[in-house]
Parts: sequence; C-alpha cells; structure tokens
Amino acid sequence: MDIKKIPDDVLEDLQKRGHSDKEISAMTPEEAFGEYCMWNGLIGYGPSLIRALDRLRAAAKVTGAA
Repeated sequence: MDIKKIPDDVLEDLQKRGHSDKEISAMTPEEAFGEYCMWNGLIGYGPSLIRALDRLRAAAKVTGAA
C-alpha cells in the first residue's frame, strides 16, 4: 500500500496502534481498516463493516444509484 496516499488521520491512528510505516505499507486495505477500527474501539468489527459497505455498494449499482 502506498503510505503517502493514506489520509493523515488514518495513518496516525495506525502508527499510534504501534505499526511502523514498513508494516503499514505491507498491509492490505482490509488489514489496515481492521487495525484502524480496533484503534477506534470497533474491536472485531472491521470485516463486518467492510461486508456491509460492499452490500450497500452492490445495492446501489442494482438500483442505478451512485
């Protein structure tokens, strides 16, 4: 992942969680999102939130929205 393209607030939270820039660069977006969620108190919710967003996007495409 291109660490320079990660929004500052998200990058700072990943760093506060104890990850180095090298570790963050090696993460998938899903892994980084999960770690971001954990830091912000959404423990274990990362995969569930990603699925919900994917389903909402799929629904928007079906109806022609978005």
